[in-house]
Amino acid sequence: MRLRLVEMPTSSRRADPDRALMARIDARDADALAVLYDRHAARLLGFARRILGESGEAEEILQEVFLFAWRAASSFDPSRGHVLTWLLMATRSRSIDRVRSRRCSSRSENAEPRRVGREIVFTRRR
Repeated sequence: MRLRLVEMPTSSRRADPDRALMARIDARDADALAVLYDRHAARLLGFARRILGESGEAEEILQEVFLFAWRAASSFDPSRGHVLTWLLMATRSRSIDRVRSRRCSSRSENAEPRRVGREIVFTRRR
């Protein structure tokens, strides 16, 4: 028996059900944003919590992501992927930024300034 690999036509590939919602959101339809939120908020929140831990920051990230979706709906390009992928990348980027900012703030809190010549150098407290 021989198997052949056949390329599926674009119309037969799984369609993105959220694509129409993004067009409505771009037209400032708040109901479409509510539907998108109901469809994906739990998954995005879980993803943010995996990165950030069980802090309240994950909820803040979720809010930021849907505000981003509202404000930047016109920047969504369906030829580059599905809406969920776009939302997951926004969640990931914001969550990682939050983790990085935590590290920077904890470093500065644990550092003491001291003068070395003309420069001020921060050294860790012990």
